[in-house]
Amino acid sequence: MSPTETVKALDASLAAGDVPAVMGLFAEKIEWTEAEKFPYYGGTWTKPQQVLENLLVPLGRDWEKFGVRADCYIAEGDTVCWGCR
Repeated sequence: MSPTETVKALDASLAAGDVPAVMGLFAEKIEWTEAEKFPYYGGTWTKPQQVLENLLVPLGRDWEKFGVRADCYIAEGDTVCWGCR
């Protein structure tokens, strides 16, 4: 699976609420940074467990429905950025 395909699979797993699938897609060494003004911003997380505890758990706890729809994927090598226009 290419890096972009992995991120698209991540999006689908997040949309389905499939946390085990999400965690299975994370690399052991990850760099995850939320936008600075996002309520759960906490710098860059470098371990899958940090993303789970600092982002996914709070999102599930604090929001009845939360979704993200990416319409733009930019990839270079193993790095993929995605977001909305």
